[in-house]
Amino acid sequence: MFEKEFLTMTPYKIETRDAFTVYAIGTQLSLGNHDFSAIFKEKRTFEKQLKDDGIQAKLDAGATSDLHYAINESYHHKMMYYLGVDADHALTGDEAGRLIEFPAGPYLVVPHAAADVDTLRNELSGTTFGDIIGRLEGYAYVGGPNAVAETGTNDQGLVTGEMLVPLVEQ
Repeated sequence: MFEKEFLTMTPYKIETRDAFTVYAIGTQLSLGNHDFSAIFKEKRTFEKQLKDDGIQAKLDAGATSDLHYAINESYHHKMMYYLGVDADHALTGDEAGRLIEFPAGPYLVVPHAAADVDTLRNELSGTTFGDIIGRLEGYAYVGGPNAVAETGTNDQGLVTGEMLVPLVEQ
């Protein structure tokens, strides 16, 4: 494992992680939509629907940890967005749900804290894919699921989390 900071002063580390499984409910995002505010709105609408329909509560009740994940993945040629929890089996009968396997191996881990969950997810995704990924040396992201894991709150009341991106050595 090593740690580094870039011009944005965002710390990150490359560390080996064990494989883990997340049960998540997903929605397809508009393909070809490069309007990030529209994508953000799609994601928020989906999150509200899961909460309003009681699905988020079902996920939380069956979770094996307190972590919550916001996952982006290209799946069957569709850009998907999921909300999930640590689990080793399906937690709802929802056909949009599935187990997502995160492989063992090296991960880019970018920790962060923000005023709220939305800001945490947006800042982590923007910094990770807009700055850090393009500057990595010796590693590459070649696809697969990536996630923001929400880890709790800190002493200042900020929402904490980390971006998890599986890597391969070059």
